Amino acid sequence: MGSLSNTWVASQGGAYKDVVTRIGKAIAIFLMLKNIWKSGELTVRKKIMSFNAIVKSVLPYGCEVWRTTKINQQKIQIFVSRCL
Repeated sequence: MGSLSNTWVASQGGAYKDVVTRIGKAIAIFLMLKNIWKSGELTVRKKIMSFNAIVKSVLPYGCEVWRTTKINQQKIQIFVSRCL
């Protein structure tokens, strides 16, 4: 494995390790914002907007070098679904 702009890409073009790392970072940010998710003062719409702007924006960082695979797409979709 080699490194390219902090993105891990296997010699065959896979980026599974990087996808898992990005999901881990998004989970950390999601957990830091626990007070927002539990707030009764914010509407669901505003919480979703915050999620999209803050948490989901972390996921695709460096994805321009990822090879799109069903496994990577499924891992990201499962993370987003569980958060919502």
